[in-house]
Amino acid sequence: MEIYYTRGPSAVVQNTFIGYIHNANTCAFLGANISPASQTLTSDARDSALSMVGNAASGGSLGWRANAGTYSFKATFSGNAFQFSPPWDPGVNEGFSYTDLLNASANTLTAGYKGITSDISAMNAFILKNDFSGVAQGGIFISTLPNTYSIVAKNTLNNGRSFHIFGSVPSNQQRFVLQNAFRNGASTNYDQVSSPVHFNPKSYERYQIRHKQALAPTFLLHIRNMHTNCISATAAKGMG
Repeated sequence: MEIYYTRGPSAVVQNTFIGYIHNANTCAFLGANISPASQTLTSDARDSALSMVGNAASGGSLGWRANAGTYSFKATFSGNAFQFSPPWDPGVNEGFSYTDLLNASANTLTAGYKGITSDISAMNAFILKNDFSGVAQGGIFISTLPNTYSIVAKNTLNNGRSFHIFGSVPSNQQRFVLQNAFRNGASTNYDQVSSPVHFNPKSYERYQIRHKQALAPTFLLHIRNMHTNCISATAAKGMG
């Protein structure tokens, strides 16, 4: 690892990392929260935040490994560029865990194993406008807690050897998959047929979504109803 932070508020900004070792622990940034909020600099849970912004990393295995702690924190992961060649499977040492909010946007992975993994102990995630077209294994892997929300929007994704997007979605979780570009056609997968996943209508019609059985067309109806309700609400507000 190059930089290791164990609590926030902390940030890693505009650095260049070059690695020469490929193993399960090689990463540019090992950032997680191993302490309760009372032990942060301000003793305020709102400051349990870590950021990795505008960095470039090449040669290693991972950009940000964020699963070393067991206390929740907020993660900002934006504008980074990664080139990990040859791609290395980090095993369990990957992804974001215990994040109560993950904002991952505008990152580029030209070569590597996976784009983003949000672990089962993570919560709300906003994954926007990333380019993970260079993955070897898969694009976005999300398994999160119940009663959480995830938005996966306007990303460029490759499926590698598995899926563009993969995840098990509890029945009381909401997930929105909107206007993503899938480079390899039909490889988006969710484990549960009843998953509350809301697809952009164009994405639904253009790409085959793989399930254990066919998705019910109510997803499209739900999206259209949402759209109609939003227009009606806006019109009513204007009239008021």
